[in-house]
Amino acid sequence: MNGKIGIDISFNNAYKTFDAEASSNRILVHPNTPNNLRFNLNYDFLSVGYQISPDFLPSNGVNEEKGKTKSFRFGTNLVFKHWFSEIEYSKVTGFFLKNTTDYDANWLSGDPFIQYPYLRYDGFSLTVGYIQNSKFSMRSLTNQTERQLKSAGTFLPVFNIDYYVLNDISYTTGSS
Repeated sequence: MNGKIGIDISFNNAYKTFDAEASSNRILVHPNTPNNLRFNLNYDFLSVGYQISPDFLPSNGVNEEKGKTKSFRFGTNLVFKHWFSEIEYSKVTGFFLKNTTDYDANWLSGDPFIQYPYLRYDGFSLTVGYIQNSKFSMRSLTNQTERQLKSAGTFLPVFNIDYYVLNDISYTTGSS
C-alpha cells in the first residue's frame, strides 16, 4: 500500500490500571472505560492515531456504579526498513477502586464502588526498536499496511520508556 492513504477504525479494550501495595493494604484503581475507539491514518512509513472512549460503546457509560471516566490518547509511529518508533500521549480522568470490598465491609454487588472522579493520569510513552531482518514486515504487524507473504522472524531489540503522572485535580489553585 505504498503511496496510498489508509484509514483504520478499530475497537479495543486497552487501558492502564494501577495496583499499589503497602504492608497489608492493596489498592486496585481502574478507569471506567473498558472499550475504546481508535482512528488511525496511515501513509507509507507514517501512522497517526487518536483514541477515545465514547459512552455509546458496550459497557461504557455505566456511571452510577463505577463513576464517569474521560479518556483520550494520541500517538504516531514511524516504520522504516530497519528502525521503528512510536510516541504517544494519553490522558484519563476518573477512576474507581476495584477492590472496594476490602475497604467497605457493607459493600454489596451492584452498589457504587469507591470513586475518584478527579484522579487524573497523564502519560507519555516512547518506543524505539531495530528490525534486524529486512524481510520481516513490521508494518503488517503494527498497522496492517503491508502483507507478510512469507514467514520471516527477526531479532527485535526494543527500548521503551514511559513517564506518567497520577494526580488528584479536585483542588486546583489559581485566582478567582
